[in-house]
Parts: sequence; C-alpha cells; structure tokens
Amino acid sequence: MSGPSEPGRSIPDFKVPASTGQTLSLDSYRGKTPLAIFFLPGIEMEEDLALLEAYNQHLADFGRQRAQLMGVVKERARAVRDLADWMNLQLPILADASGAMIREFGVDGPDGRARHALIISDKDGNLVRRFDPAPVGDQVEAALATIRGLGSGALRHTG
Repeated sequence: MSGPSEPGRSIPDFKVPASTGQTLSLDSYRGKTPLAIFFLPGIEMEEDLALLEAYNQHLADFGRQRAQLMGVVKERARAVRDLADWMNLQLPILADASGAMIREFGVDGPDGRARHALIISDKDGNLVRRFDPAPVGDQVEAALATIRGLGSGALRHTG
C-alpha cells in the first residue's frame, strides 16, 4: 500500500483547489490544526453524496475539537464548487482532478478514483490514524474520538 500507512510519518504534501474558491495545502494547516481528510470515489453516486452530507453535518463536531475536516474527490474545481453550492456544503471539498493526491495518499482504486477512506493527521502533519474504509454514520464517532485524543494529549500515533 502506498501513501501514509505508518503512524507518525508525515502525510504527503498537497496543494489543490477547494470548493471554497481557495487553494488549500498541507502548509496552510501545519503547526496549527489536526486534519481529517476523507476521500470519495466520485460525486455521481447516491452513496457518495450521502457521505458528503453526513460529514458536512459533523463539520461543527470536528471544529469543536479544533480540527479541520475536508473531503477529496477526483473532479475539477468548478465541479466541486457547483456541488458545494447545490448541496449547501460548508466543509471544503478538494478538487483533485489529476488524482495525484489520491495516489499519494494511497487510497486509489483500480480505476484511479479514490476508495472511501479517512486520514487523520496531527497538527504537525503526521499520520495519526487511517480508516480504510472511511467511517460512516455512527462510526464517525471513532474519528472524532481520535481527534479528541489528540487534544487531550492522551493519544499519539495509532494504526
């Protein structure tokens, strides 16, 4: 498996356009806040749209833990902006049109699109936990618990 799989290792750098109209990068957050980055295969399937909506509903929960939640999909910037507007999403969706971020994080499937996965890094950009597949529904609490553990200092890097 390529990408960050060993806890404590740095996650790959990224710099991609987001649904917010900004270009977001690892450096935008390094030293400031933990990241929770989830990956989606696309934005056409009902399952993917439901996952987007579910994570959007948890955005404030991650924010209360002083963590940034964001999604990644292999689409162009305009498509993710249109999607965010249509779904009234507040969380940033990163437009990884080339699929480079998806490959570097090691969540690419045979078709080059992402698998459902969630990567959590500490504020320094080091991998803390990898969920593959990404938690859904009530399972999102496991991701939040990981983030809470970082805030309390009780959790370091786990697999």
